[in-house]
Amino acid sequence: MAENLMNTSRVLPAVCFQNLKKFIRHPSLLLSILGGEVALSKQHVMIELRAAEYIYEQCMKGINEMHLTDTHNIVTEIYSHFSRRSCYHNSFLYGVARWFRPRIVIEAGVHYGASTAFLLSALKLNGVGHLWSVDMPNQTYSYVGRHGECRTHSDLLPAGCDPGFVVPHTIRDRWTLVLGDVRDALPRLIAKLPAVDLFFHDSANTYEIMRFEYEIVWPLLASGGILLSDDIDWNGAFQDFCTSRSLRYSLINSRKGLCTNM
Repeated sequence: MAENLMNTSRVLPAVCFQNLKKFIRHPSLLLSILGGEVALSKQHVMIELRAAEYIYEQCMKGINEMHLTDTHNIVTEIYSHFSRRSCYHNSFLYGVARWFRPRIVIEAGVHYGASTAFLLSALKLNGVGHLWSVDMPNQTYSYVGRHGECRTHSDLLPAGCDPGFVVPHTIRDRWTLVLGDVRDALPRLIAKLPAVDLFFHDSANTYEIMRFEYEIVWPLLASGGILLSDDIDWNGAFQDFCTSRSLRYSLINSRKGLCTNM
């Protein structure tokens, strides 16, 4: 036990700050640090998935009481509910998928698979829909920040783990994982699909790749379909794309963007 406590003291400084919000809301997760960050992520996702349906029910009630009909306002309200009650920023995808019941969903970027798990859990309860995920694991890339500075970012997985390793096996039956560079894999994928009801960007956040994804998916977006993007604060790709097509768009918490094919 003493050895475990010593190990914990070495791990805590590295992960405590980024997970402080998680520990406050789910104190039991603090103990899972003894098993490392991988154990923490798996346990946390399971806890949040169990709570997601309750959050969604409260959200649905609020949307109905406010008589919201506009997609932009509905997604913003869903995000508001989930962000107050969940530690994962992208847990709101569960509410979006439950509410709009998409049949064809694509996400670009998987990494640990938290967002993937929320989407798949919603599709399972909906009883309809399939998720295709495109991912290039363990990539390191350079990008230019909003102020012209050059930066480097790495999306590395824990040793021995595959993309989406936190996704429970009980909800993987509606999931197809496509490995490869999004610039090659995404065009091949959408060429096989009749339309896309929901697209979510969460892959490499370079201007070129983000703009590429938006441009290639938009023509296949179904009527009423939703394009969501994470990390739009990294560069101006999302705003430039919407402006170039005269699309109405919404910013959610300044980090996420939404536009719809209405």
